[in-house]
Amino acid sequence: MEKEFVPYQEALALKELGFDELCFATYQNPSKYLVRVDADSEGVKNSNLVRFIAAPLYQQVFRWFREKYNAHIYPQKFTDNTWYVSWGDWESPVFETYEEAELECLNKLIEIAKTMNDVIFNNGKLNVDRSSHIFRLISFYLSNILHEIIYQDENEAEASGTTHIRESLAHQHMMGSLEAILERLDILAIEIYNNVPTEVLEGHDEMTYDYVHEQFLNSYK
Repeated sequence: MEKEFVPYQEALALKELGFDELCFATYQNPSKYLVRVDADSEGVKNSNLVRFIAAPLYQQVFRWFREKYNAHIYPQKFTDNTWYVSWGDWESPVFETYEEAELECLNKLIEIAKTMNDVIFNNGKLNVDRSSHIFRLISFYLSNILHEIIYQDENEAEASGTTHIRESLAHQHMMGSLEAILERLDILAIEIYNNVPTEVLEGHDEMTYDYVHEQFLNSYK
């Protein structure tokens, strides 16, 4: 039954990310022993613990990442007896057990969440005004750039230096990772929104497009 609970280090990372769901076990800190809560208890949360860390179930954590970060990653079969994990153009090594792939999946989700938090909290800006003209313009331009590159022919891609991006996007789409592509685009839109220079904001739309296009290309270097 213990293998159903995420390990200590990952539970600690989840606490630091703000995971605060009801759990039915805890880790003693720093002894790292797994301790079940009383059978008649409704569970415990990190916000109510001092010397302990909530120990969630894998399925509970995967649901939390889906709901909070819109991140959908699961172990995938490589052969009948091996497993791997992929997200976007990233792929893990091949594992001999599902449990190893499941742990790799969890660590990748933690990495994604930390990256998203770093972007959102960049320069102390806690929120993104998605209804603002500039954010909608950035998102619109990014969608157009993505569409243009996906539908470029080989000669156009080679001439514009985007062959590697086109191939990466094609691979992601083939692997059924459309959500990962869109998630990456949204993170990039937030990053651009939080860092766009004043002179670009005060310029015309063409200047903004050029800046967004440059940032998109840079994100694939």
